Amino acid sequence: MQQSSSRTDGVALQVHLAAGATAARTALRAARSSLASALEAFPRDVDQMPPFVSFPVPAPGGPFLQVSGLGPGDPSPRALARQLSERIAATGLSGADVTVVEPLGRLTGLEAAPGAAILRAFPAPAGPDGEVPALWLRLAHKWVGHEHPEGHPLTARISGVEFAITPRAAVSVLQDCLRSRTFCDVVLGDPSSWVRVASLAFDPVPHLVIASGGPAGGTPELLRAVEQLRSLAHDLPDGVAYACIDIEADFANMAAGLTDPSWRVTGGAPPNGVAAWLVDEFVPGSYPYQVLGPPHQARLGAITTSAELLNGGRLGFTIGDPGAWLPGAPTRAWQQADGRLRLEACLVDHASFDNLVAARVGKLEGSSRPRSMPKGAGRMTESSGERRQALVPDLDRVVLEAGPHRSRGDRLNILELVSWLDGQPHSDEPARVSPCAAAFVGQWAADLDPTSRQRLIPRAPSLVGSAGDGSLESERRWAVAEWLAYDQAPAWLRLAGLTDVADLLDQLGPLDDETELLQAVTLLGRAALLADERGAFTIDLAVSGLDGRFREGASAYLQRAAAGAWEQVRGPVGWRAACRAATHDIPPVMVDATNSLIAARIADPLFRHHASVDPNTLAERAWSAALHAVGNEVWNQGWAAVDALTTTLSNLDISGARKALHERVDDGQLTAATNRARFAARDVLVRAALFADPDERGHAWDDAVAHAREVPGTEAWVAVTDATRAGVGEWTWSAAMDAARSAIAEPLHSLPRLVGRTTLVAVAGEACAAAARATAAGGAAVALTEGASLDVVRQAAVEALSGTGAQLTSGALTLFDQLVGLVVIDDTVRLPERVAEPA
Repeated sequence: MQQSSSRTDGVALQVHLAAGATAARTALRAARSSLASALEAFPRDVDQMPPFVSFPVPAPGGPFLQVSGLGPGDPSPRALARQLSERIAATGLSGADVTVVEPLGRLTGLEAAPGAAILRAFPAPAGPDGEVPALWLRLAHKWVGHEHPEGHPLTARISGVEFAITPRAAVSVLQDCLRSRTFCDVVLGDPSSWVRVASLAFDPVPHLVIASGGPAGGTPELLRAVEQLRSLAHDLPDGVAYACIDIEADFANMAAGLTDPSWRVTGGAPPNGVAAWLVDEFVPGSYPYQVLGPPHQARLGAITTSAELLNGGRLGFTIGDPGAWLPGAPTRAWQQADGRLRLEACLVDHASFDNLVAARVGKLEGSSRPRSMPKGAGRMTESSGERRQALVPDLDRVVLEAGPHRSRGDRLNILELVSWLDGQPHSDEPARVSPCAAAFVGQWAADLDPTSRQRLIPRAPSLVGSAGDGSLESERRWAVAEWLAYDQAPAWLRLAGLTDVADLLDQLGPLDDETELLQAVTLLGRAALLADERGAFTIDLAVSGLDGRFREGASAYLQRAAAGAWEQVRGPVGWRAACRAATHDIPPVMVDATNSLIAARIADPLFRHHASVDPNTLAERAWSAALHAVGNEVWNQGWAAVDALTTTLSNLDISGARKALHERVDDGQLTAATNRARFAARDVLVRAALFADPDERGHAWDDAVAHAREVPGTEAWVAVTDATRAGVGEWTWSAAMDAARSAIAEPLHSLPRLVGRTTLVAVAGEACAAAARATAAGGAAVALTEGASLDVVRQAAVEALSGTGAQLTSGALTLFDQLVGLVVIDDTVRLPERVAEPA
């Protein structure tokens, strides 16, 4: 068999032994040291290093050694083969056939083959010691061998030495290389035409590479390869922490890991360093297609576009059109920059990299390991024979951080500090704190930068004992909602040039008046649409003079720059905290449904056209979404009460009984019937809450059930309900109906105010966001038309919001003081009388 080495100054010596590959490797290990010692004895110049002899490398037909660094005075390859044969014989094994490397050369031009679509899959990060699971090799075999007829030869390049193998042997070759951590490429095709490649790489980080490309086919074939790799990504096995597809100029970096020079130039961390240590939570750079796990998704938040659900809860995330990523394409830089904006929360800058890696390996005090109590941060006292922790945190030592901690120490988030100040067990849900104030300050503190967050420490004691009755909490929630509608929204609207709408908002009165609330919602809905249209017009105008190849990429980049600027500022100004605090008592399904509807409608060109004719459309849709969501919730609560009581009284698992009944009914029919019943019932419940008639003879629950039974298409639901009723008996069923009436009483009573507050917060929040994005788009557009670089364009978007952002951040602090009753005179914080200064 012929073999080749990638080194011009070295030689590979393969051992064939009748006793088998295992015996050959054992013999080679023993002979290696002897051969290396013999080579060191040859005379050489003072500054000349002796040749290097590798450890045994597994290969088809037998393992081999690589000898590199040979000089003119060293033995010839044939002499080395004879010496190695003699040293193997000295170990007691006879019949070893040692052959000298002869270049095969078939893959010599692989690295220079133009056009490469490359999928890289990374395991859970563990640095250079990471492990590629053997199960992943099935994917490699599927790519290069499984779908091709036996006898169609493949080429395996193992540590630079080439072997012709069959598709059947591909997996065993890869397995051997995986066990010995040896670089290996298995290649189908010819580099002068088109190839498919599966590679194992171990430096700088262990990972699996799947690639395709070559000069044949040109761009269409390369883009088709990208789609094939995307399809392959759907089959990525468990254990893949992150994967990405890139389109590269050639195969030169295939085994060398990731590259994203545009990210490094702008201060990014080394991509391969991120892949080695942090890739389960962060991404190494901006690439056309990336597979993101749940930790990535948690950092990024909701991903509503360009994503597809994969197995294991992962997402396949596409950035732009693959054709825009072609090497040398003028749009590639735009796409890379757009990707960095969209993935910003998962990117690591160079300044943070070392600390994150150190924290990952447990070298920093701030790692995720439980901490012991710092000396001086608290003391233990004896009381009634029991040891307890005294309420004496040293506030000068406390460092406020964003997230929760497993144990109490000098690093806490603000709500954990409040629990300590109040003498409560370690928790970020302190018992005697206003839920509204806790929701606001907990989110706001997490959104602030470390320096600003630290300034909240003197205010932490004011939260202790701030919990009030229902009336006080309601006042606080509406105060936050009013701040969002009457302080945040007008500030952003004026910045966007919508001063007329801002002035109208200033003229409205308190929102506890129903008329004022309706007017505020209508005005804010109009403002959100106007601001969004203004931003879109600004971007279209800025890119109108660009060549068609650039226009789409520039437009997308400006949109992302504007959205990224808003993402950066919305936390510190208290927008996120206000939205959370004003709705913390409202069912999440109601809040999410309203917010999602508004975002979807504003992004819909057809809806925006209708809204231009009727400006009240957005507000009306928001009201409707909130009402329907809470109607569904009330219906579900009623039936949950029915299930609970019937299970208790009849000793029958009602949900299990219904499941058995379901088996007698067509699933599709039952699902459709249940949905129709719910839709019909929610309308009755909503009308009962909004237009209650004191003289009505029936209860809202009874009316809803009766109406659901009468609606066409609910027959399957009626049949299951009646069978359940018969199964538990009339007395139990009557008691269950009473339980349902009681369960929905409070939700129905509070529904109008909940819907009003939900809708107000949703439209006010969107008005703020749309106005800020429009302003940021204007700043970015000016920089773009002046010929600025992409990073300057992005920075211009951020700077356009900075002035108003600083003002609103100060306003958020004032709101917090109002929520907890603080008085601040000459920058001195006066605590409420309910809690004393800490000792």
